[in-house]
Amino acid sequence: MKVILRTTVLLVSLLLCLGSTGLSDGVDAGSFARDGIGARAFGLGGAFVSIADDASTIAWNPAGLAQLDGVNIGGMYTNKFGVDIYFQSLGATARFSDFGAGLTVIRSSIEDIPFYGDSEGGFFSETQSLLLGSLGYDLGGVLNLQTGSLSSLLVGGNLKHYSHSLLDGKGSGIGFDLSALVKFTFNWGEISVGFTSLDTGGTALKWSGTDHNPVNDVPWINKLAVSVGLLDATLRLATDVDIAIGRSNLNRIHLGGEYWPIEELGLRGGLILCADGSRQLAAGVSVNWQGISIDYAYVPHQALGESHILSVQFHFTGWWEKEIDDADALQ
Repeated sequence: MKVILRTTVLLVSLLLCLGSTGLSDGVDAGSFARDGIGARAFGLGGAFVSIADDASTIAWNPAGLAQLDGVNIGGMYTNKFGVDIYFQSLGATARFSDFGAGLTVIRSSIEDIPFYGDSEGGFFSETQSLLLGSLGYDLGGVLNLQTGSLSSLLVGGNLKHYSHSLLDGKGSGIGFDLSALVKFTFNWGEISVGFTSLDTGGTALKWSGTDHNPVNDVPWINKLAVSVGLLDATLRLATDVDIAIGRSNLNRIHLGGEYWPIEELGLRGGLILCADGSRQLAAGVSVNWQGISIDYAYVPHQALGESHILSVQFHFTGWWEKEIDDADALQ
C-alpha cells in the first residue's frame, strides 16, 4: 500500500508540479523552479521580490544583488512533500562598488520512478536543472539620489539555461529575466517596490531523443511587489502579485510578514492565493550568528503533503572591501 501511495504521489507531482512531463507541444515547462528558492522566501509565502536581500535574490529579483555587501554563498535543500522529490540550489554572489554579480544552479530530481514497458518492469529517473548568471546595478551614483524620499534605484537581469532529462529525452532552452528595485525612505520606515519579468517573452524548451521532439514553453510571468519596513526594519510586511502572460491559471497573490525580535532571530509567515481559489500557508524561522544564516520553512500542500525547507548562507567581507576600508582609514 505504501508503494502504491508513493507511486501515485510521484505521478501526480510530475504532472502538476514539474511541468512538461507529457512532452507535448505547448505544455508548461520549468515549473520546478517557478516558485523560487530559499527557505526565507518560502516562509514568506513567496513575497520576496521587493525584499531581495539574501543570496536567493538571484531567482527572485537580480536587481537586489546591487544591495548585498561582500560575498554571500548559500544553498537550499528539501524533499518535496516527503516523497523523494529532491529540490536543491547552490549559489554565490559578490558586490563590486555599484555592481552585484551572482551564479546559481537549481536542481530537481526524482529517482526510482516505477516503469512498466512491453516486457519487464523497471525504474527511471527525471532530472531538471536551471543555471542562472546574474547582474545587478545601483543607478544611485549615476542619478545622484541625494534628496527626497527616493533612496535607491536598482536594476538587474538573469541569463538562464534550462535542462531536462526524462527517459531517453533531453530538453534544453535559454531565457532571460529583467528586474528592478526601488526604495523610499521616510522618518517612520521604508517602502520598497520591486518588479521582475521572469522568462521575458517566454522561453522555449526544445527536446531531442523523443518520438516527436516537441517544444515546451516556460511561461512569461511578471511579478509586481511592495514591502513596508517598520520599527527600524525589525518588522516587514510584503505582497507580490504574479501576472502570467497567456497563463491566467498561474496568476497568484503572495502575502508575507517577518519580525526580528532580536538581531539573531527572525520569525515569519506567508499565504499564497491561487487563481483557482486554493490557498497555501507557510511559516519559517531564521537564526543568524557571525555571518552564518540558517533558515527553515514549513510549507504544507493540501493534496501532496508537507515540505520542510532548509537553507544556509555564509557572508564574507571581500578583500577589495578591506582595501577600501584601509585606504579610508589612512586618509
